[in-house]
Amino acid sequence: MHPFKGDQTVINLVCENKIKQLDTIFNTQIGHERHAIKEGWKEYNFVPFPKIIHYSTYKKPWNSEQQFRFKELWWDYNTLDYSDIIANHFKSIPPKKSEKPIECFTLTDSQDLEQIDYLVQSLPNYIFRISAYSGFGSKALKLQEYPNVRLHPFSFNTEILELLKKCDFYLNINHEGVVFVILNRAKACQKTIVSFDNIDGREHAEKIFSASNPNEMVTYLLMKNI
Repeated sequence: MHPFKGDQTVINLVCENKIKQLDTIFNTQIGHERHAIKEGWKEYNFVPFPKIIHYSTYKKPWNSEQQFRFKELWWDYNTLDYSDIIANHFKSIPPKKSEKPIECFTLTDSQDLEQIDYLVQSLPNYIFRISAYSGFGSKALKLQEYPNVRLHPFSFNTEILELLKKCDFYLNINHEGVVFVILNRAKACQKTIVSFDNIDGREHAEKIFSASNPNEMVTYLLMKNI
């Protein structure tokens, strides 16, 4: 018996040939997605909306500095009172409706993001999601000091599209190589694209603001949400 498999080994031995395999929607293991897609696993099926989430890899929501799928969902449930869970299950009271925060999304291949500190500090109730195909440098990692910033390193296309569909605004604010594909996708998803006047690809934006006066963008984002 393998010392690290525990009850799984016993189940496999006792119930051999008597096990019905469930669809992965009932056992989506967080942390495998990037590796599976990168390595081209033939038998791997990406599940966008699982029914059961299994934090089986090293990516644990309570001790990982990285941002990954469904990390925040775990914390949402962690902060629930048990009485709320019971009440919701038995429908004795209507479930709580929490307001969805406004989300701004940026896909970047550079850690040089125009006026990002000013935007994040000026809009503390807005969530800023910053995604990249690679890891982040020290300058971008410092943004994690802000409670309303979410970094998504080593993102794959399916995850990026999810984040884009979820956002309210797409911020075209990254220097040194604009990601034109994401700008076209943002338009196709009918997302509001805003840009600074010193950023390539600004012609795709609905509104362009002066980089020397970032408060104009802040005011626009606030007014657009009213």
